[in-house]
Amino acid sequence: ANDPNVLTNIINGLPRIADINIFRDFIDNAGNQLNNVGLQTNNPFFVSIQNAPRVTVQRFYGNSQLEYEPIENLNFLGRVGYDTFTDTRLLVNRIGTLGRERGRYTDDIINQRELTLDFIASYQFDINEDFTFSARSGVQWNERDFERFGNTGTNLTVPGLFAPGNAENNVPSKAFAARRIFGVFADISLDYKDWAFINFTGRRDSSSTLPIQNRDFFYPSISASLVLSDALDIKSETLSYLKLRGNWANVGNDTSAYLNTFNYSPDTGFFGQYGTGGNFPFDGQVTFNSGGVLPDPNLVAENQTNFEFGVEFGLFNNRITVDATYYKNTTKDQIVRLPTPETTGFGSFLTNIGKIENEGIEIEIGAKIIKTNDFSWNVNANFTTNQFTAVDLGGRESFQLASGFSSLTVRAVEGGELELFGTGFERVQDADGNDIDNQILVNEDGVRTSGNERSFGSIFPDFTTGISTVIKYKGFSLSTTFDYRQGGKLFSNTVGQLRRNGVAAETAANNRAPIIDAQAFMLDANGNAVPNTIEASPESYWNGFSSAAVPEGNIFDATFIKWRELSLTYSFPSKNLKNTFLQGASLGVQGRNLAIFNSKVPHIDPEASLGGAASSLQGVERGAVPGSSSVGFNLILKF
Repeated sequence: ANDPNVLTNIINGLPRIADINIFRDFIDNAGNQLNNVGLQTNNPFFVSIQNAPRVTVQRFYGNSQLEYEPIENLNFLGRVGYDTFTDTRLLVNRIGTLGRERGRYTDDIINQRELTLDFIASYQFDINEDFTFSARSGVQWNERDFERFGNTGTNLTVPGLFAPGNAENNVPSKAFAARRIFGVFADISLDYKDWAFINFTGRRDSSSTLPIQNRDFFYPSISASLVLSDALDIKSETLSYLKLRGNWANVGNDTSAYLNTFNYSPDTGFFGQYGTGGNFPFDGQVTFNSGGVLPDPNLVAENQTNFEFGVEFGLFNNRITVDATYYKNTTKDQIVRLPTPETTGFGSFLTNIGKIENEGIEIEIGAKIIKTNDFSWNVNANFTTNQFTAVDLGGRESFQLASGFSSLTVRAVEGGELELFGTGFERVQDADGNDIDNQILVNEDGVRTSGNERSFGSIFPDFTTGISTVIKYKGFSLSTTFDYRQGGKLFSNTVGQLRRNGVAAETAANNRAPIIDAQAFMLDANGNAVPNTIEASPESYWNGFSSAAVPEGNIFDATFIKWRELSLTYSFPSKNLKNTFLQGASLGVQGRNLAIFNSKVPHIDPEASLGGAASSLQGVERGAVPGSSSVGFNLILKF
């Protein structure tokens, strides 16, 4: 966030009346920046053009396999897979960049290679007319190598030259890691009359990233399914298809390389505020860094147990189909970094703790509402709900998963979910000194101020659902998709920034007249809490309400409806292509991310976050690039 190249920080501070064209003249003949936004705010065109990052990725991957069948139904397979890429990055702050006036650059080269060797033997035969047996076993070797070389140069001499010889100070860096897993596995399946199926699997892995006494871990699974409509020979105009399925699986997981023992790497530099940092060797001395993680000599693999039961059925000749699933996943011995006192010389302790559960249901429904020779209308809908529970956190009330956003943190709460915590507004307190939730207190200027830390709620939605429909008439096909999310909390730094800068639409309400915070309380002359009547200037009000140090005003309900997609396609009749070299042709237009409805989060896409849907940071947005809608055309020709 302190990097002067962050464009969102610049754009979110521009007044709405600013003419962006005045910034297009951004550099003079001598290379100096022109028309900067403020004393410490760069011209956005200077940043986006002169300080544009340069990223090149070269990747090569593929596999080769050899199969041999010595006798009927017995097969041996050997396979080699290789994936390598080089990611080269150059991040620059040209001389004259406000905040880094003397210039800076970072060279970063990342090399990663993965080699996988498989040898698999499989055998399948019919026991009799009713039973089919198949088995498979094998071994796998997987090796991943990682290398990273970098250099950060500061205080440049020649503008536009980003090389070590042009930097007054250079801080090189080097990192590497190698990780190997050797696995042995087996898979057995039995099929009865194509309507009853059962499958057993087992795998034993040995990982180089775990302590030697615990590096082997075994995980089995069993799954079964039964097509009852075939087994019972159901002949019904109502019930067309019925299937039951169940699955139990156990999965192990290791950790990153070199975390199970003490490792020391030579340091190249140290950080200090206001230019007080430096490089090593210092005064003829070389220093080594342990990485700040204290290893656990008894670390074991994470273990996850998954249970799933589902039913599928079709009605009225499969005009209506339903696929419903119930699942429960339990994870034990999670590998986490527990904070430790800095006096130990380490920032965290890598160990196993706790137990978490994810339990939920998934339902998919399809309906062929209309079906004729020329016209059809299909609708598909889905519904998902998941309950995350931190069952056991090793005796802790909560465990911090992410932080670094002023006072905002994301924590797992024992017996609860992943919740947003942070400083809340000051509130009226009861006789026991506890905050009264619905009585926010303002100061003598009528402005909200910081109070105690509190939880703002879970980052996870109550449920998500979606609906899509396809209408076809002769060669035309019209389809559209909508998604809906209910609940969950989102912190938006962007909304807070827009409001503090006075560029959000709501900050101009009532022609920027003084504001009385009608949802808050004030203290009267006797110290009693009474409804607030103090006027505050819009600037003071919004700086207090959306304070960067008090996250509460920037927390929102993440409920929304999103129009994902709309497409129209025309497929040319095959009879019109008879005398051509084409076997098929279609022309279409498609729009994506078209609109957001019922959003409780103003100004931004409510799906924006620092992490994806499976991340603990999905409830935190900071500097997100504005979402965009797109319209595209496609032409498909089949030869």
